[in-house]
Amino acid sequence: MQLGELIDKLGGTLAQGSAETRITGVNSTAQASETELVFAEETASTEEALASKAGAVILRPGLTISAAPGKAIVETKQPRLWFAQAAKLLKPAQPATGVHPSAVI
Repeated sequence: MQLGELIDKLGGTLAQGSAETRITGVNSTAQASETELVFAEETASTEEALASKAGAVILRPGLTISAAPGKAIVETKQPRLWFAQAAKLLKPAQPATGVHPSAVI
C-alpha cells in the first residue's frame, strides 16, 4: 500500500517525502526496514525513529524534524493510534479456518 493511501484513510499530514512511498507493514524502530512504518511521540524517540531504516515515520506535530533525507514523515495528533490503525490496514485479520464446533453433518 502507498503511504498516501494510508493518509487518505487515517488522516494526518505528509510533512516530508512522497505519498507514493510503498509501505508493507509496521515494526519497532530497531528492526524496521525501508518499507515499514515506525512512530515517535517524544523528542528523544523522534531522533531514534528518524535514524532508523524505516521508510516512514509517524510524528506528533511540532516535534523537531532533523534532516532525514529520503524518509517520509507523517504528522498526526496521535501517532500511536495512527500506527496501530495502519497496522490493521496493512495486515487485515485472517479468515477463520477449520470446522466450527457447532457444525453438524
